[in-house]
Amino acid sequence: MQYSDILKKLKSLSNPKAIEGMAKHGITLESAYGVSIPNLRKS
Repeated sequence: MQYSDILKKLKSLSNPKAIEGMAKHGITLESAYGVSIPNLRKS
């Protein structure tokens, strides 16, 4: 799997509500995808 394929997969699993929650904890949003660990483990 290529780097670009991995990024496409992460973007497809992205959750906008999770990203909003991450902002509350000071996580920078430019590089956040908001993918939960259970979703990563399924993939």
